[in-house]
Amino acid sequence: MRYNAACLTTNITDPGTRFRDVPDVIMAYISEFDLFGEEYTTYHVDRILRETGETVENGMTEIYVNAAVNGGSPTADLMKVFTNDESYDRKNFPRVSEQKWFLKNEPEGVSRMSNIIRELFKDELLEARTEASAEGRAEGRAEGHLEMLTNLVRKGLLSAADAAKELPISETKFRTFL
Repeated sequence: MRYNAACLTTNITDPGTRFRDVPDVIMAYISEFDLFGEEYTTYHVDRILRETGETVENGMTEIYVNAAVNGGSPTADLMKVFTNDESYDRKNFPRVSEQKWFLKNEPEGVSRMSNIIRELFKDELLEARTEASAEGRAEGRAEGHLEMLTNLVRKGLLSAADAAKELPISETKFRTFL
């Protein structure tokens, strides 16, 4: 929460801005588990002076929302819409429910969501493709090496024992490829 609040504040504030001109930030952390284990749907963090009990306002509001506890509040109902794949509440949350339906079920929405996911994870996808390509090339080289060694053994130019040492596998295992 601290890191994200600092990044957000940095991104929306020009360098050299006086503190009194730094915009207030409200951070809401939504989790699918009870972060504090107290069975509340919502936790609000206040900054309190220990010595006096006085609340200190520093421009940041910190809220933790627990989607695992259904306390019957509107927030708990909204979390159900967010976290349950088939949950919609068009009466209480018409815009959220409508947008969720559109992004999950309408061809244009699904396409838009796919593009967003691709953009968000483009580096990971590129890395996975690169890794898969490298694995494929390595497998191809290994298969080619095995094929070459089995051909040499079949032609009597290399012993099965020496070919097995090249791979390195047992001679018994190598003979299964002949």
